[in-house]
Amino acid sequence: METEQKTLTLDEVIQRLEKLDMIDEKRKKWLVSFAIRSIIRTRYKED
Repeated sequence: METEQKTLTLDEVIQRLEKLDMIDEKRKKWLVSFAIRSIIRTRYKED
């Protein structure tokens, strides 16, 4: 049984965290760099 996953863009994630007051500039930069590293890692694994 497959569970359906909704893919959020990074902007959507950041907006949701801002609404909940759970993110500041430093965390936002960290989140962006973390996401980029994760994407790169995933792409290279698929090759």
